[in-house]
Amino acid sequence: MKYTWSKNKGCIMFNGHINIKVGIKVLFISVLFLSESYGLVIRLTDKYWDDKFPNTDLSIPGEQWQIKQDRPDRIIFEHELQADLSLYKRIKIEMGSNKAASIRWGWRCGNKDGQDFFSEENLSLIADSKLHQYTFEMKYLDKINPIVDKASKLIIEVVNKEKDNKGLQLKNVELVRHLPSELGQFMLNGLCMNCIPEDAWTFNTKIQKGDRLLLYIGMYNPKVGALSQKKHEKEWNEQRSNFSIDVIDNGEKENIYEYQINPMEKEDDREWRFIELDLSKFAEKEVQIIFTKNTAVMDGYGLWGNPVIIRNIDDIEKQHPPVFIISCDTMRADHLLPYGYRLPTSPNLDKFAKEAVLFERAYTTRTFTPVAHMSLLTGLFPKNHGVNAELPAYDHVKLLGEYLKELGYYSMGLVGATTWFLPSRGYMRGMDKFYYPPEYLRDVFPTQEILKNEIKRLKYDNLFVFLHNYDVHTRMLPPATIYSSEDARFFSFSDLLEVPELLTAECMPNPRSFFNHIQATLGKLDFYENLYINALYDDCVAKVDYAIGDLFHFLKEQDLYDKSMIIIVADHGEALGEHGRYEHVDVYEHTARVPMMIKFPNGMYAGKRIESLVSLEDIVPTILGYLNVNYENLDGVSLSDIIEGKYTIPRKIFIQNQFQNEEALISDRYKVICSFRESKVSFFDLLQDPLECVNLFDKEDILLKQFLEEMNSYRFFNGEGWVVEVKGKKTKITDEVLICPGPNIISVIPDNIMFWYKKAEEMDCLYGTISYPQMADTYSLYIYPKDMKQELRIGFRSSEKFKVLSHDGSSELINEYEFVLPERYLYWENTPNIPNDGNTYILIRRKPLMSENGRKEVELPEDAIFNIRNTGYL
Repeated sequence: MKYTWSKNKGCIMFNGHINIKVGIKVLFISVLFLSESYGLVIRLTDKYWDDKFPNTDLSIPGEQWQIKQDRPDRIIFEHELQADLSLYKRIKIEMGSNKAASIRWGWRCGNKDGQDFFSEENLSLIADSKLHQYTFEMKYLDKINPIVDKASKLIIEVVNKEKDNKGLQLKNVELVRHLPSELGQFMLNGLCMNCIPEDAWTFNTKIQKGDRLLLYIGMYNPKVGALSQKKHEKEWNEQRSNFSIDVIDNGEKENIYEYQINPMEKEDDREWRFIELDLSKFAEKEVQIIFTKNTAVMDGYGLWGNPVIIRNIDDIEKQHPPVFIISCDTMRADHLLPYGYRLPTSPNLDKFAKEAVLFERAYTTRTFTPVAHMSLLTGLFPKNHGVNAELPAYDHVKLLGEYLKELGYYSMGLVGATTWFLPSRGYMRGMDKFYYPPEYLRDVFPTQEILKNEIKRLKYDNLFVFLHNYDVHTRMLPPATIYSSEDARFFSFSDLLEVPELLTAECMPNPRSFFNHIQATLGKLDFYENLYINALYDDCVAKVDYAIGDLFHFLKEQDLYDKSMIIIVADHGEALGEHGRYEHVDVYEHTARVPMMIKFPNGMYAGKRIESLVSLEDIVPTILGYLNVNYENLDGVSLSDIIEGKYTIPRKIFIQNQFQNEEALISDRYKVICSFRESKVSFFDLLQDPLECVNLFDKEDILLKQFLEEMNSYRFFNGEGWVVEVKGKKTKITDEVLICPGPNIISVIPDNIMFWYKKAEEMDCLYGTISYPQMADTYSLYIYPKDMKQELRIGFRSSEKFKVLSHDGSSELINEYEFVLPERYLYWENTPNIPNDGNTYILIRRKPLMSENGRKEVELPEDAIFNIRNTGYL
């Protein structure tokens, strides 16, 4: 891409924006005009980013880079340009090297007096003289917030300890755009929202009576990061920023707000500062609102947070019911009064159930918090939304907040745990703001107090809230108890019992390692120890129930409760000793089943109990159906149709555990569980055996076979991909897999194996381990790249020797091998015949694109299409 500068009436034009020279400074001004308000919320950020969003990714060929060597061990590639880095989320560098070296990228900051900055992340170059792609996320040190600098130069640094950089080739550099729904997302002290980083910008609109301008201002310090900013007083130095808002009405300029942020001296200035301005004075007038700021330091960034104009009007057609999704992490349905529990853990939810529809048999999609919640908020199976431990939602996936935004909703998320809901996973899409705990966890009560304050100052009924609590979940870090309400008011169940010796703090320094120890050595605790664990768990349930009751009381005071759609749900249950299991790493009923209760507005369907199979992905279609919003390609169904008896198709529910090494398929009566980690298949009649005690594996051959065959249709992704097949493995020894480049991967799905992966250290790769349960002769790992034509390297390493089978024949016995795809001789279109010589064989098979009904899609020659069309079939 070439960069051209042209003079236009004394101004310099670049990418459609005007840089007006004022003395020696350059003032960036973006003029915004109101074109669409999404109903009653006018988001100033939408228009700002729409105007700036580039049409394509930015590609810079290698020949446009200048090369210099300022040290014997370092080569610098530089390219001068004018680029707004806030528009791009990652940089991809295509480079070849014949020597081992490290690479990182940097930029010269055009709005920081030409200071150079470099990424903290270094990647290792592959020393094979071939071109490879190295990808860096464009984020600050906290790895959460996007870079918002204006760059005057891009820099690539290569360091070689051998002080010999010959044979280095830069082919291309590409800056990849953000998704439009993710532009400008910025977090300060745990609160994330859409922002405008510009120093000066204006917004033109006609003000109506009652209009209110709501926004935040804040300062970001990269040394402090996105979380826990209040604790880092020494890092703030002399950072200050002056913010000013003016209104021009008929040529007259009036200042309506001015404030200087000084985080070094004012602790409250280390987080977002909320501003509410009444614009009624300018009602029925065309005005220009001018926003200006001046940040007086090198290492701080002043930000405008989520500026919106709230317009409350009485147009009944634009009014929609408030929607609340309350997710109680790790809450078991059978420990709640409305589901028949014998102990009084949940009087508030019991009362709520009488005003709602209760679903007796609701299930999760995967017993893993980030995956299950993405199904909850998208209406999609995990394989179709893409979220996993390391991978975000697919770019095309649309979240509930994005649908509701188009109806004029103001959307908020508040979660009790940070890690699994980070913006990089996609949870901020469509949200106006998202509250994260600055220190990883936040108690349910302060979380709900934040929500109450937001509702009171927002004063706006078209509201969508995703509210998550984490208080029932196991405490994973010492010195916590396994389950702890951390509030003496709710020790009512555990206080009735003596603490078993094995569960004292002295014997249990770390809850997570304790459970691992129990399952690895003892298998299960005794009756009394399990009883005490259940009591601790019930304390936590009682705490969350009390908090929810308090929230309901508040909503009634605000006249929101009756007219709201309120959904109570959980992401998964919890094992409390059943089947010798603990936590939520299995798919038995105690973990797979979740509570699900929906209160429709104004008492609709109140008191109904539904026995049909339902799942988390049914929530989004239910909400959209009630609001008469058209949708397509969702995996769930509208629960209104099930409630009214309109949906009569028999369903099966497919569930996997966190590690995808245990999965279940459930019908109205039967359930099959495949446990790869235990080399075991179980088949249960839930009607006769709801506790899953009697395995019918040997008694229902035909039905079991049908279930097992059907599981594949739920498990696999429909796209093209590569399959790593391991054949003839006779031991359970763990092998290692390295997949490069990691950012090219859409999804990784194991079949008959246990596979867990993460981002490799100092490498642009995914690293994982494979364990074998000895259930089959063939084990498979499905790898789905974004582009089948792009180079993909799959490294396989084992402590046991194996042979690689390619079109050139089989290799000698080796311990490690790297497949470089799509080199034709390395992969097979179909699985070949494998020698039966007692050795383990590794091969790569290409998985073709499959149509919806599972058949392979093929391209026909033109004459064949002509003949078929003449027969009337096309």
